[in-house]
Order: sequence, then structure tokens, then C-alpha cells
Amino acid sequence: GITSIEIEVFVSTASSSDREIMLTFDETSTATADQYTMEGLTIPAGAFVGVIKVTSHYDAIPEEGSVFLKFSIASIGGSRPLENAQLFLGIIFYVWLMFMEMDGKGRT
Repeated sequence: GITSIEIEVFVSTASSSDREIMLTFDETSTATADQYTMEGLTIPAGAFVGVIKVTSHYDAIPEEGSVFLKFSIASIGGSRPLENAQLFLGIIFYVWLMFMEMDGKGRT
């Protein structure tokens, strides 16, 4: 299965050109590249907000346990957004299994 989350990234001034959102991934992350994808790492020209879409790929996540993705915004369009600040975003991916009790005839 696939599930997505959208994270809005705001800036205080608009630019006449697109600005790339650069991320730094923390070494404590346990999620591997096959377990998620990221899209929308750009704030469009003239806009004050960009949306990062993180999509999990549950087929690649172990059925027992969870994986953790921790990252921060390193820069936006070449500028550091939060000088001397440490802002990390964390996402936990896990597989949720639902068990249903069946009667002897295969009914719930």
C-alpha cells in the first residue's frame, strides 16, 4: 500500500524564480530509499509556500516494527532558512495489521 503526507514550507518573500528546497537527512533515520519517495522540493516563482510530498511504500516496510525518517531543511534557493537553528522533521512509517475473528464458517 501507499500513503502520503504533505509538509508545507513557507518563506517570507516571493522570488522571481523557482527555489529548490534542499534537505539534510539525519544519520539516525532507519528508513531506506525503497520505503519512501519525496516530491515537490521546489517553491515556485512568485509563491510563498512549497509543498513537500512524502509517500511511504508499505510493501517495503517490515510487517513487524517500524522505520523512521528524520530530515531537516538545509537551504531554500541557496539560503539557510533558519540561521543557527536545528529544526528536524520526523516521520514514522509502520504497517498496521487488522485481525478479524472468524466463526467456524468463515464469517466475521
